[in-house]
Amino acid sequence: MAKLEVEILTVNWPKLTIVAKATDDNGISKVLQNKVPYDQAYSQFENDLHNLLRPLVDTTIQKRKGR
Repeated sequence: MAKLEVEILTVNWPKLTIVAKATDDNGISKVLQNKVPYDQAYSQFENDLHNLLRPLVDTTIQKRKGR
């Protein structure tokens, strides 16, 4: 099972901070933290999440295929 945990923090307003932890099927974790102005947050966080999610999905598919 792969897991993606995400928090969006407002302690540095007007910047938002994303803290995301991705754990793959092998238990290997990667943590991302990024702070951006609130008006750029959606597009920046979308890219960050995509970059964390893609390897999780790829690893899960490859594991199920037995590779």
